[in-house]
Amino acid sequence: MNVYNAGPTEKTGKRTVFMEHISSDEGFNYPSGASVRILQDVNLTMGYAEAWAVSARTAAEVRLLLEVVANIRPYRDGVCILAERGMMRRKRVILPHVFYIGGADMLYPNMNVLEYLMFALGRFKTARVLLQDELFEFLLDAGLGYISLTKTGVLTPAEKAVTALVAASWSDSLIVVFNLPEYPLGAALTDAVVKISRKMRQNGQTLVIGTNDALLTEKACSHAAFLADGRMIYQGGVEALRWEYDPVELILTGGNLPLLAQRLTLALPQFEVELKNGSLRILNRKGIGYPDGYLHRKIIEAQAVPESIEVNPKTVKNAWEELLRRHDLQNKHLQEGAAPGLQRG
Repeated sequence: MNVYNAGPTEKTGKRTVFMEHISSDEGFNYPSGASVRILQDVNLTMGYAEAWAVSARTAAEVRLLLEVVANIRPYRDGVCILAERGMMRRKRVILPHVFYIGGADMLYPNMNVLEYLMFALGRFKTARVLLQDELFEFLLDAGLGYISLTKTGVLTPAEKAVTALVAASWSDSLIVVFNLPEYPLGAALTDAVVKISRKMRQNGQTLVIGTNDALLTEKACSHAAFLADGRMIYQGGVEALRWEYDPVELILTGGNLPLLAQRLTLALPQFEVELKNGSLRILNRKGIGYPDGYLHRKIIEAQAVPESIEVNPKTVKNAWEELLRRHDLQNKHLQEGAAPGLQRG
């Protein structure tokens, strides 16, 4: 599969993260005795003022890659450059230009959120009274006013992590890594991350979020990277991901969907029709152009009209599913193509 590579940001022409042919020391061990590296020949480029979502089938792949990005995990092969500074493969050091959030235990439990932020940002800012007012206003605007005066010790892990992300957005760090793919944020915290992401991009910071939440990727990120079986299968803009890889055109619900599926399969041979999760989806995997109203006319002609017809807005979730489907098909074809050779050997 061809990997879409956005390259350096057009605005600055500079990279904050450059990874080339990265492979990990760590691997998956299988009952057969085979061992496969978790990261294999990964290439990734990020630019200033970009917000990236890094996703994969397994949280282990995401966590490991972002630990390499933050220089807290050594890697076996390849080159990693952060903010134009090369990193040694084996040497792990704390980098002043990287703010890493890898857990919910970064906060002091006896402080409230506002006190913690003032404490954490004291070395970056001097006008403390003004800083406190600005922080409080930002928390309110981000929908976090309800925790602003709450002791951090009673916050949920996700609330603690987002509080640390607020601190990162006010810091002088060029790269912020939010490496918590296992944490479900929920609607309120997702909206807060959207506001934080916007602020960081305005500051020229690069935000890297480890997540398998498609909606978070869609709302908070300008770019996305997706791993499958340790390899990068997509990197580029979120909009490009949605429009290039989501094949769903219409979503139909209610009525006699099985009958409608049978009739539309015959009426639309160039499209694919599938029943999934109580709805019927019309997919255009071949990228066929068609006039406005064409699909709706075919549905009416099928004489099994559903209760509702929704034009698919093109989502990251559907695009991910399609990327994985193509990746798995490609692997299957490669395995089938290799089988005769293996038998001859």
